[in-house]
Amino acid sequence: MAVNEFCWLGGGKVMPSGGADRNQGAKPKPTALKVLAGTARPDRTNDQEPQVEPLTQTPRCPSHLTGEARKCWTSTAKKLIAMNVLADSDLTALEAYCTVYARWKESQAQLVASGASKTMNSRHLTGHAVDLLPLNPKTGKGEFAWPLYDQLGPAVKEAARKEGVPIIWGGDWTSFKDGPHFELDRRVYNEDDWTSSQQPAQERQSATQSRTVQASAMQIASGAGGAVAAVGALDGTAQLVAIAGCLLIVALAVWIMRERLKAWADGWR
Repeated sequence: MAVNEFCWLGGGKVMPSGGADRNQGAKPKPTALKVLAGTARPDRTNDQEPQVEPLTQTPRCPSHLTGEARKCWTSTAKKLIAMNVLADSDLTALEAYCTVYARWKESQAQLVASGASKTMNSRHLTGHAVDLLPLNPKTGKGEFAWPLYDQLGPAVKEAARKEGVPIIWGGDWTSFKDGPHFELDRRVYNEDDWTSSQQPAQERQSATQSRTVQASAMQIASGAGGAVAAVGALDGTAQLVAIAGCLLIVALAVWIMRERLKAWADGWR
């Protein structure tokens, strides 16, 4: 539910014991995600898939959570319920998160009091920042070393620029430089942007919305137009060859459209 505080960067691949890569093939995607993406197919639905009922009301806060932890429970639960993603099986994880959040905020206050940090309004507290620990390519170990951050910082900024995500690097600050720190620019991503603003994909209501059907229709029209043009512009054998080619294109497009319409009738949207 929150962005991890530390991320280990490296080019290595984690291998299971025995040396073989057992992570072959994509993991099955839950049906709910397929529905949101508009790719769910009734003929490929797993009837044995566990079903989770989302909560519709804020669950009772555990009695041992007090202060910031209790506030975190209420605010986070409301946001997750609004997103329709909080279930009863998530409450233990939510409880742990709220506990860690409260301890984190208490630790931040101590850091500010000691001068080790400059603000209580840390972007870490709202999940808008991470601290990255680079791996030394010579030793393979993580190091808080400026020569490594001088390489990591520009690389992360360039990757974010290509993705169109404005970020701030602590290494660019003029005072109290913080090499590990990367945060979403609060001018674009404020604290109210805790939840995603992306809208779920809308299910197609008509077969004419299918790109395959649309492309097939264009091919049919193009092939028919080519045949008509060949009749008026060519003679003899050339005319017959051109018309045959156009009819072949039309026949292929008709077959593709027919198969897509059959899939639509079977529920594949």
